[in-house]
Amino acid sequence: MSDVNAGELFAALAKAQGIMGAAHKDKTNPHFRSKYADLASCWDACREPLAANGLCVIQTTDPSEGYVVVVTTLGHSSGISVASRTSVPMDKKNAHGFGAALTYARRYGLMAMVGICPGEDDGNKASGVKEEKPWRQTKEGRAIAKLFAKCPNVDAGQVRTDLDNGANRVEVLAWLKAESKRKPEGCAHPKASHVKDKKGAVSCCACGQILEPAVAAGAVGDNHPDAF
Repeated sequence: MSDVNAGELFAALAKAQGIMGAAHKDKTNPHFRSKYADLASCWDACREPLAANGLCVIQTTDPSEGYVVVVTTLGHSSGISVASRTSVPMDKKNAHGFGAALTYARRYGLMAMVGICPGEDDGNKASGVKEEKPWRQTKEGRAIAKLFAKCPNVDAGQVRTDLDNGANRVEVLAWLKAESKRKPEGCAHPKASHVKDKKGAVSCCACGQILEPAVAAGAVGDNHPDAF
């Protein structure tokens, strides 16, 4: 790109950016239950402002082993252009993996080049719908954080990740409350009825139930003749 004529491209892009809106998050990721702006939304946010100011975007690919490389070029009617490369690894080495990585690279290459970003639908603001606080800043979020200590068998890190990705915090809170009150499974008879055989298995003399090792550990009564 010539430094002499670069001002024309920059001036046109500045005018286009002045009227560009955000790319609406109109799609939902089924795995993470979070919203995102797809490639079509990104183009909807910038196509008309770019065209109105003599700008165009061309996206091509470069061959690369295990990666999809997209070259995004921003051109001006004066003949000036600027380009950048976006490299995305393929999750699978097949047509589906290539297509997914290509779409991802095109989307982020376009947003980076023209300066747009994802945003919530303006209809929410117009209808008076308030944006939700991050779950950690809510009453339920604070209660969830306290319950982690009472639920040693719960993967707190995974729960936090699920909440970050849009899991319903009210449902998560209810589940954690139930988990915090859960009693270990095992025999309801007195400890004195629990015996250990030669192979190390622990069972109850009263009901014959074989106890799980995690439940049976230290569960045998000291007064039983077969206590250990």
